[in-house]
Amino acid sequence: MVPRHPLDCWEQRLIEMESEVHASGCDAFKFLIEAWVNKLKSVVTPTGTAMFRGITRKQKADCSWKPAELPSGRSPKWPTMAVEVRWSESASHLMNDVCFWLNESNGDVKVMLTVSIFARHRISIEKMGLERNSKRKVTGNMTILFEDVFLRPKRPTETDLTFSQSDLERMALKIWAVQDR
Repeated sequence: MVPRHPLDCWEQRLIEMESEVHASGCDAFKFLIEAWVNKLKSVVTPTGTAMFRGITRKQKADCSWKPAELPSGRSPKWPTMAVEVRWSESASHLMNDVCFWLNESNGDVKVMLTVSIFARHRISIEKMGLERNSKRKVTGNMTILFEDVFLRPKRPTETDLTFSQSDLERMALKIWAVQDR
């Protein structure tokens, strides 16, 4: 459950160090997003290690993107899609981060993806969003709507992003290869 009250989302971090396994979770998503965008010839900008300031705190996503061209009146402050990877963090820490992106952006973050990496070759990928008011675990294909990322309707040559079961398995294999070192 995503906490609604801003104080429910507060936490303090003294030090943050990214492990190779954690980084591999984000890198696998980056590869799939870049392949989709290159095929579309539409431009989406990765935000890199940008810090985003909300009401209660500031936060960096493990990876995030926003369209290069924003609709009139849309603030450039927030990405439209963010990924948080959980490797050594607790489930409550991950949900705290999800709360930040979905609630403090006031709906500007349309797609929130989480990748939870566990020992013994188990990965959970979830897609969350406020307007759909649900949390979905991926067991087959996962679709990200073009309009949620680019903030405009698709043109005839543009498509939604669908991660097939084989895409998700390839992503998992990349993460496990790093995990097994």
